[in-house]
Amino acid sequence: MKRLLLTIYCLLSLGCGLFAEEVEHIKFMGFPLTGSIDEVQARLMRKDFKVGAMNKTMAVGSRLFKGFFTGKEASVIVYYNKSLGNQVYSTRVFFDKHFSYEASKMAVEDMVDRLEARYGTRPERVFADDVDQYEKHTLSVYGGWIYVWTQKQREWDENSYLLLLEYHDAENELQNYRLENEDL
Repeated sequence: MKRLLLTIYCLLSLGCGLFAEEVEHIKFMGFPLTGSIDEVQARLMRKDFKVGAMNKTMAVGSRLFKGFFTGKEASVIVYYNKSLGNQVYSTRVFFDKHFSYEASKMAVEDMVDRLEARYGTRPERVFADDVDQYEKHTLSVYGGWIYVWTQKQREWDENSYLLLLEYHDAENELQNYRLENEDL
């Protein structure tokens, strides 16, 4: 009888495992954007990223890395939630090179073209502000979404535009959002 119950239990467990829905996570630099900050840090370090010297000044829940992204020097900020076991939910890439406004528009268009070539869908222009000379594009991909935009760093410097990308994992971002809103 015990053997029969054990067999039934094993079959039910196996059946549940077979039908369990696997969550697809967005990929960042070829790896799924999931796991703890330490796991993501190890993945980035295998791609020759170094922990940024400014980490001590970073907000809780973010960690800075320096390395190369798409062949260009860049900084990557990885966002995670300490209350969710240091679970990563988003990254922000900003290239170390500053641009003029016109050059930044060309850099955004180049990145939009590259994202379209990679994912087969053109990122949609979702926001533009001609006063601040700022525009943002978004691309929904399986497991999340990607933003690309320019941002002026110093108001007085016409050559201080940065090119930025953000990768958001849909599942982990939702968990982070729910936890943050529990305080409301």
